[in-house]
Amino acid sequence: MLQKTCFVRLRDLNGRIIQSTEIKAGSTIAYLETEAIYPGMYLLEIDDQEQQWTEK
Repeated sequence: MLQKTCFVRLRDLNGRIIQSTEIKAGSTIAYLETEAIYPGMYLLEIDDQEQQWTEK
């Protein structure tokens, strides 16, 4: 369970935000709709306002 609100962003390799969502404190799951996104490489960015993680 999250202790604080996090922001999740899906970016293309040019840095453009394709999709974003906010996960509120106390949540246990987040969902990004990816059915309409073209196949390819994307970056998943998670930001809790203190730290930021990015995964390819």
